[in-house]
Amino acid sequence: MHRTVAAALVAVLVLALASCGGAESLTRAELVRRIEAACNTAQAQMRARGGGEQGSFLAAIAASQRVVVKTVSKLHPPDASKADFETFKQGLEQRLAVFTRAESSVRSVGVASAVRSVQAEGEVITKRLRTAATRLGATGCF
Repeated sequence: MHRTVAAALVAVLVLALASCGGAESLTRAELVRRIEAACNTAQAQMRARGGGEQGSFLAAIAASQRVVVKTVSKLHPPDASKADFETFKQGLEQRLAVFTRAESSVRSVGVASAVRSVQAEGEVITKRLRTAATRLGATGCF
C-alpha cells in the first residue's frame, strides 16, 4: 500500500512540475513590447528620483537598470530571437555592473572620476546592447 501511495504522489508531482515547469515562449512582438515597457517604467522611475545628494543620478541610473534587468530576466524569447535576446540580456547585466561600480565609487573619488572610470567600458557595452536591441526590434530603450 505504501508503494502505491508513493507512486501516486510521484506521479502527481511529475504532472504538477510538467504543467508549470516551462514558461511560455513569447512572440517576438510581445517580447519587444515587454522589453520596451520595462525600459519606460525604469526611465519614469529614474526621472522621479532625480535631485538629491551628489551622485544621486548614478544611483537613479543603477536603480533603473535593476528594474530592466529584473523584468527582462523573466522573459522567454521565441527560438528565432534567443541569440539576440541573450546578447541583450547580458549587455543589460554588464551595464548594470558598470553603473553599480561607478555608483559605489562616488563617495571616494567623486562623480566625475567615477563616471570617467567606467565610461569607455560602458560605451562598448551600450553599443553591443543597442545592436542586439535593434536586431530584436526593441528600439524604444535607447
